[in-house]
This record gives sequence, structure tokens and C-alpha cells, in this order.
Amino acid sequence: MLKKNILCLILTFASVCVSELSLAQDIHFSQFWMAPVNQNPALAGAFYDKEGILNYKNQWGSVSSPYKTFNASYDMAIMKQKTKMGFLGAGINIFYDKAGDSQMGTMEASLSAAYHLHLNDRNTVAAGITGGFAQRTINYGGLQWGNQFDGNNYQSAIPSGEPVGAESKTFADMGAGVLWTIIKGDDEANDYERIRMNIAVAAFHLNLPNYSFYNSEEKLYRKWAAQANCLYGFANTDFSVIPGFIYYRQETTQEFVAGSLFRYVIRESAKFTGIIAGSAVSLGIHFRMEDAAIVSAFIEKGLYTFGISYDLNTSDLKPASSSNGGIEISLRYVTPGPFSANSSYKHK
Repeated sequence: MLKKNILCLILTFASVCVSELSLAQDIHFSQFWMAPVNQNPALAGAFYDKEGILNYKNQWGSVSSPYKTFNASYDMAIMKQKTKMGFLGAGINIFYDKAGDSQMGTMEASLSAAYHLHLNDRNTVAAGITGGFAQRTINYGGLQWGNQFDGNNYQSAIPSGEPVGAESKTFADMGAGVLWTIIKGDDEANDYERIRMNIAVAAFHLNLPNYSFYNSEEKLYRKWAAQANCLYGFANTDFSVIPGFIYYRQETTQEFVAGSLFRYVIRESAKFTGIIAGSAVSLGIHFRMEDAAIVSAFIEKGLYTFGISYDLNTSDLKPASSSNGGIEISLRYVTPGPFSANSSYKHK
């Protein structure tokens, strides 16, 4: 018990520390824990029998054309009751991202598969793979070039002199990941009364896909993602703390997000009839280093969770953005619910 407490305290401390890190290249969500299979294929089926999530992010609208990202995912556990040794997980993830004046868009659909092996009643390790196809698009007509200014005004009729490539590019994409989950607590307890730690590492773009509009040798660099979080339920209370972090590295760019949620259970679900649904609220703050402070709020009701967060810009862009960053919304459905003693977090 003491070791688990120390680990959670270390994770909490790491989650509020800061370091000088720049931004990564791929899409990213401030609520990274609400986009599991987008972050690591080993998370497919890891926590719930069924899990469906919708994500939406809108950022930088105060300084340019907004960057908009949509994500939809579904994952599930397979053959979980057939054997005590382990079980399979499967998931699907679809995202669409549109950015800037050129309306550069990326749409990707991928499938994930994972196997979760029970080392014992409290420890599970998992390995997963993911693969799919992506398409990038661009609208050259939305771009303006320096040589299209006549000295006083922008003139779209003046040739830009810039080469024009293809308007779309399709490519295959592959990734893989591993996960270690540690659970401590009474099997008859609700999730918020347990201690649960997850440590995961994933690699994306393993095939180094060519994504150039000009048929050059421009490759999409491999991206590494390392994350950890801990749900620590305080005994004999309705309070829990959920510290966590995620780190991305893609060639020379990197990103580090860390912080914590503080959760309060308003009402437990009815233990026998299930007519009364459990509910909880969570508030938290995370920091994207050298970029933003992220304020979040979540409402849980039965099988559903609604989350909203806002990025407060802290980077060098702050004077232009007036500290405005972006809003993010998420909606999650799971079964069984986190208020149930029959939660999927139990290994038995």
C-alpha cells in the first residue's frame, strides 16, 4: 500500500512540474485521457467493456483561421469472460483536422487491436498495433504570397510564382504501443475507491509515410508518445485525485502536458436496482509547457461523461492572441459505468 501511495505522490509531483518544451507536429488534444486509442492502440478495450468517445477542438481563432479537430473513437473488450489469463481489445479511430488559411485538412481512419495479459490479480500488461489510411488536402487559393502585394495592397491577380502541387495525398499509416496497468483496492469497491495506475508508451508513423503534395521525399516523422496517470481514491471519502501527463516527441519537436483532475462523487448508483444513476464532477488544471494553461471541468452521470476545457495561451503568441487559445469538448459513453462494482477494471 505504501509503495502505491509513493508512486501516486511522485506522479502528482511530476504532473505539476514545468520544463522548456516546444510543440509537436501531429494533432493533439488537451484532454488526452479522453482520446485513448488516438494516443495508444494498447488502450483498446483496456478499461471498459465498451467505450465510445467524441472529441472536438477549436483553437487559434483569435489570431488566424481557426484550427478545428474532430475525433470519434470506439473500443471494446473481446472474450473477457472466457479466460482469466487475458483478453483481446479492438478499436476504431477517425479524426479530421482542418487548419489555417489554406484549409489544409487531414482525415485518417484506423483500426487497433490489443492483447491484455493478466500477470496477477492486480497487474496487467498489454501490447497493441494500429493501422489505417490518411488523406491530406489543401486549397492553394486561400494562400497569399509576398510577391502578390503591389506595394500598397494585395492583388490576387498577380501570379505568385510559387509552384502548385497536388491538392490531395493519400497514404498508409501504422503504429504500436504497450501498456502496464496496476490496480489496488477492494474488488467490491467502485472505481473511485480504488488506486489505479496506467503507464503507456506508443510509436506512430512506423512506416514513415510520404505525405508530400509535390511527390518529393518528404516523410512523416515517427512520433513517440509516453503517458501515465493515477486515479487515487481517498478511503472513506467521496474524493479522488487523478494526476497524469503525456509526452510527445516527433523528430526535433516535442510536447509535454501535465496536471491533475480533482473528482467528487455527488451520488452513488443504486447497488441493486440500478435505477438511480451515480454522478460526479471533476475540476482540474493541466499545463502544456511553453504554450498554455488548460482549465477543465467534467460531469459524469451514469454511463456518460461530458467534458469541456479551455486553453489559456502562455506562449510568445500571447500578445496577439490576448491569451486566448482554444476550446475543447468531449462526450464519452462507457459500459459498465465507473460507479458500478462490476466495473471492467476488476480482473476477476
